[in-house]
Amino acid sequence: MRFLIDCRKYNDSGIGTYIRSVIPRVVKIIYPLKVTLLVPKNSNDFIKIFNDQVDTIVMNNKPFSLGEQFEFLKILNKGDFFWATSLSHPLFYFGPFIATIHDVAQLALSVNIVGKFTKIVSYFYLYSIKIKSILLFYNSLFTKSQFHYYLGSSKAHEIVTPLGVEDWWCERRAPKYKKVDLTPYFICVGNVRPHKNLNILFQAFSAALNLIPHQLVVVGEHEGFRTSVTNFSDLLDALGERVRFLGRISDMDLFEYISNADALIFPSLYEGFGLPALEAMAAGCPVIASTAGALPEVCGEFAAAYFDPTSIDQLAIVMIKHARLSQQARLNLVELGQEYTKIYNWDKTATLTAEAILHISKTLSAS
Repeated sequence: MRFLIDCRKYNDSGIGTYIRSVIPRVVKIIYPLKVTLLVPKNSNDFIKIFNDQVDTIVMNNKPFSLGEQFEFLKILNKGDFFWATSLSHPLFYFGPFIATIHDVAQLALSVNIVGKFTKIVSYFYLYSIKIKSILLFYNSLFTKSQFHYYLGSSKAHEIVTPLGVEDWWCERRAPKYKKVDLTPYFICVGNVRPHKNLNILFQAFSAALNLIPHQLVVVGEHEGFRTSVTNFSDLLDALGERVRFLGRISDMDLFEYISNADALIFPSLYEGFGLPALEAMAAGCPVIASTAGALPEVCGEFAAAYFDPTSIDQLAIVMIKHARLSQQARLNLVELGQEYTKIYNWDKTATLTAEAILHISKTLSAS
């Protein structure tokens, strides 16, 4: 029996972090179970991590394409054990199947945000996962409850495997970042997608602008942002150099920017987990998070400051209050956050995941 793991999104910023952090650890634990990774072209940097413990199959077609489905039919053999690590998966394969559910944002968010076509397609793919799976992993209790709410209960064995934080987020302490003059500053990590709610963030920052000395740093893919929101470029122009877009940066650069920020602001309308908030707390950066999705579950009751993601005024007030914190009050927040993040660990995530996989694989072998 081959165990196929879909790793094609290993280089993404969200699901990619999960794949890069969990899959190598799981492969070590479940060895000598025969593992085959599905990867995109030019993946040698990822494959070499496994030290010849796996086979690989390069897939040429893009996720959610018709060509992808034909390629799956050629690759998969009867009895193969398949792990879908993202929403994309073989629709016409009905052998042993497990999946990781990161969120159901496409179903939960309004049609004005995600679009009618995306909602229909997402429901089709998620329902396919529901009826195929013998094992489902959820990254949070919130995601599990949302999956049940929108798709109904599943017959699969279900387990919540919270995400983790790499040790270096907690151990390294970088000097002040010297590439740009950014002291003091707030930081936001998120690609330009409507549910990331950058619209509200910029409006709140504009409202607080004259009462705080801070700059705002935005990390993530943001091409086309000025044209993606009607009449929004005028506001960005007014904010001028007080807002800096960094695009996608390396993990080490991200650590340095976050660890030296006055706070990370997480304004999302929906999050299945919210890993950047957890990483920020581990790095000693206080978090200002929205009350949406899994963020209160992930960040805890006392380790972060919260605001209504639909309220410009609430976010502006929280920014101003945070900017005026005493040094001791800020240190208290840092200590709370760092202590709280100790419960999140990628080794723990991988162990929970691998144990469930081994249990299922033994059951399959016995039958």
